[in-house]
Amino acid sequence: MSSVQRAYRILQILQQRGVSHLVMSPGSRNAPFMIALKKIPEISVHLQPDERSAGYTAMGIALASGKPVVACCTSGTAAANYLPSVVESYYQKVPLICLTADRPKEAVGQRNGQTIEQRNLYGIYIRYKIDLEIENDVDFITDSLKAVLNQNLLGPVHLNVAFKEPLYGDDINLEKPNVTFCPQPTNVVSREILLSAKKLIRKSRRPLLLLGQMEPDGKVQAAVETWMRAGGQVAGEWLCNIQGSDIIRNIDVLLGCGEFNPDLLVSIGRDWVSKKIKGAFEGIPIIHIEEIDHAPEPFGSISIHVKSQPSSVLIALVEEFEAIEKVGWKVMESNFEDERKHESSSWCDLTAIQTIMRFSPAVMHLGNSSVIRYAQLATLSNKVIYANRGTAGIDGTLSTAIGQAIAHNSDFLCLLGDVSFFYDSNALWLAGSVRQIKIVVINNGGGHIFSVISGPEQHPEIADWQQSPTNYEIGLVAKSFGFTHTVVVDELSLTQALSLKGHVFIEVKV
Repeated sequence: MSSVQRAYRILQILQQRGVSHLVMSPGSRNAPFMIALKKIPEISVHLQPDERSAGYTAMGIALASGKPVVACCTSGTAAANYLPSVVESYYQKVPLICLTADRPKEAVGQRNGQTIEQRNLYGIYIRYKIDLEIENDVDFITDSLKAVLNQNLLGPVHLNVAFKEPLYGDDINLEKPNVTFCPQPTNVVSREILLSAKKLIRKSRRPLLLLGQMEPDGKVQAAVETWMRAGGQVAGEWLCNIQGSDIIRNIDVLLGCGEFNPDLLVSIGRDWVSKKIKGAFEGIPIIHIEEIDHAPEPFGSISIHVKSQPSSVLIALVEEFEAIEKVGWKVMESNFEDERKHESSSWCDLTAIQTIMRFSPAVMHLGNSSVIRYAQLATLSNKVIYANRGTAGIDGTLSTAIGQAIAHNSDFLCLLGDVSFFYDSNALWLAGSVRQIKIVVINNGGGHIFSVISGPEQHPEIADWQQSPTNYEIGLVAKSFGFTHTVVVDELSLTQALSLKGHVFIEVKV
């Protein structure tokens, strides 16, 4: 079986598993995949020469679409550049498939160019991996891929494929494989665990449902609404992507108030931006619902971990509500919001970001550091908000956003800081694949998150190293990739810029 035939069989199986997007990085060892893809029009190919950016872009498409997406590269350090996006995908449970071309295993360690040990390259951050060697026949390839791809891909997968020369040719004569995938069902909730959770609910009078970061899900939305109609309180930052006017959005202002006294916490979803809530619920029972083997404990020691999708479990818990007390936690938060709205504020990061959040499109990606913190103070409605909170790094913000914009194929906005932009500016290589996108950069001179968080003020002598000041022309980078570049210096010019269509780059100077 030739290299091109092997590549064709692998890609056909991936396509039958639901892969419709592949982010390709140029190279020679992965040429068999390129040749084979010309015979598989069902897979859209997006070219991104920077492998680090490509991994994040593929992850962004997967997050927004809910389907596995492939990032394909040549051998050597090209494959190593996927690691940051692999780690982010691992913690966000994203079905990113890294399809890395390799040399035969006997070539490793022999001082051949672009040859490294790729067979365990991503360590513990891979959910499943397959090493397909030269000697593997078509049946082995088919059976191995089916065994892995039948799993629920709650995290990254590594498919490392060795090719020997010749790498080129057009000798595809294999029939399309007839592979049927039946992914394993989600974890069945243990009857004993569910009974224990119901027992805690029946005892509770002031249960609080805490919503972590999630992608939009109609079933979860309906379950949360059922919880609120039954009298339960809900708190969730904008990243939870659950709508509802009664949801507490800024729980920080309630912590420490005597009137805020939940007697049970039920948490779903992933991370929170707020650090104040971590450890804030120690001393009360905590039920965490998430389909994951190990449940993190950011809020305190978990009493019960229900390994399941949350919607059906939440409905079952609501049925056990008894004598739920009416509390005024949302009113307390609203009073704080009213006070803050009456405060006059000059043009700064905070006022600019709040304006952007109000006038942004319905789908957006928030950068990390100060941007995402200020954004939590905005008042929103019916927006889908993404962010790389798996590791909370700045390194792939724009690349992930480009991927999500490709998946949504609608007006899209990415809001990030100047340091995040320069760090990930290679993402703009793929901007042509996006129908319409606004990239908004808060240009405050670089890295001012360290003037917001506590600690750095004790050592001002390290500020030049810690804050990454930028003295480069953002507009020149934007224009080189074909963007309309505009600079705004006040709220009026910002709102006008946000109404522009097409590929728009807005530099906000504060």
